[in-house]
Amino acid sequence: MEAKRINVLAITILTFISGACSNLGLLDKLENPGGTGSVSQGQALIAFLSSQSTNADLSSYTTGPFASCGGLTNLARADCACQTMATNAGLPMPMSGKYIAWLSSSSNDMSCRLAGITSPLVSCTPPSGGPTWTNTNGQIIANGYGGIFGGSLMAPLNYTEAKVQASAGALAWTGTGTDGKLTGTAATTTCTDWSLAGSAIGGLADAVNANWTNNSTPPSCSSGTAQIYCFAKP
Repeated sequence: MEAKRINVLAITILTFISGACSNLGLLDKLENPGGTGSVSQGQALIAFLSSQSTNADLSSYTTGPFASCGGLTNLARADCACQTMATNAGLPMPMSGKYIAWLSSSSNDMSCRLAGITSPLVSCTPPSGGPTWTNTNGQIIANGYGGIFGGSLMAPLNYTEAKVQASAGALAWTGTGTDGKLTGTAATTTCTDWSLAGSAIGGLADAVNANWTNNSTPPSCSSGTAQIYCFAKP
């Protein structure tokens, strides 16, 4: 009789352990569904280099998968392209639900855009703190706004939304200095607000120093093409 009780107890314990392990796996799947799920507060956000290059007026982002962006202009078109690429790649969405382009214009600095500051739109000061951003290879590129606007990155931003490493020397349009602000004028920094005139600041995707966003050899506004950086907006 005692032996029977011991056997029953042993079976009960084994059943509990088995169920607990199974439930742990279920809990992990519920908390980390992957794919297009939302990123919870406190989790790292994603930034990537666009897989498709564009000319300076961003007109490459008006056809094919970007057809819905055709009616937009300037920064809004670039943001639409980033959102489209992130969605099509199945990247997790931040709490804001938005991916935006790392681009500034004469009326809106990147430091304001990324931090969601709507007044003023230029020469604003991002708040302290902020999320961690990683590239799509899982490497941390910056911790908080201080890291992203601090002049250098912790790892290069040279992986596309599809987790493909870009070719060496890949260039991105930025129009943005290391502090997240427009440097110079629109004509000398943003191809005249992302038209085909003037000159621009570009970034070198392989770089982790200031050249990642302000490289000395940007593409030609009139004939060059480059990629863009896209950031999950907190």
